[in-house]
Amino acid sequence: MKTVAVVGPPGSGKTLVATSLALYLHFASARSALIDKTPEKIGAKLVGQYVKLAADLNEAMSMGVEYAVIDTPPYERLKRIDTCSW
Repeated sequence: MKTVAVVGPPGSGKTLVATSLALYLHFASARSALIDKTPEKIGAKLVGQYVKLAADLNEAMSMGVEYAVIDTPPYERLKRIDTCSW
């Protein structure tokens, strides 16, 4: 599974980039998931009916997706994201 984390300051368009990438990957391969770590979960609400949603990387891996896109909170609130790669 390949993972992309979209990280940046508040108002920089992280959700736009993450949801656009998740949709593109979904339509290109149909094996992608969006992991929305933002407090408001706007990205999940926008694309949830098209793209699989996962709470974390372990759940995304158990879904058998090929790509996981993480919409992160603004980086002043970002503590740590653990990723695993096989």
